[in-house]
Amino acid sequence: MQGAGGMRFYSPEYLQLLRQLCDEHDVVLIADEIATVLVVAVNCLLAEHANISPDIMTVGKALTGGYMTFAATLCTRKIAETISQSDYPALMHGPTFMGNPLACAVACASID
Repeated sequence: MQGAGGMRFYSPEYLQLLRQLCDEHDVVLIADEIATVLVVAVNCLLAEHANISPDIMTVGKALTGGYMTFAATLCTRKIAETISQSDYPALMHGPTFMGNPLACAVACASID
């Protein structure tokens, strides 16, 4: 979905071609929910609308309904194993304290 000029959804054919090109050229396909606050919409768009899955998916605002800063990065087993076997076996991020108990409680309440 492109949000800079309005919410414009990509066609299933475009997304399928994008997935195919990423696979052919060993490029990681990333779905970023952070800008849209629509993790369910992004997931449905990819999985149901186009029948594809990203290699990495970022989720943020949707976890807490936009009430607090909180984020997660989801990835395929291949990506996770590559990261865990590297010299830096973690996804690095800025100095924010993203796993704080209050944010976790808000995320659980939002998901419920």
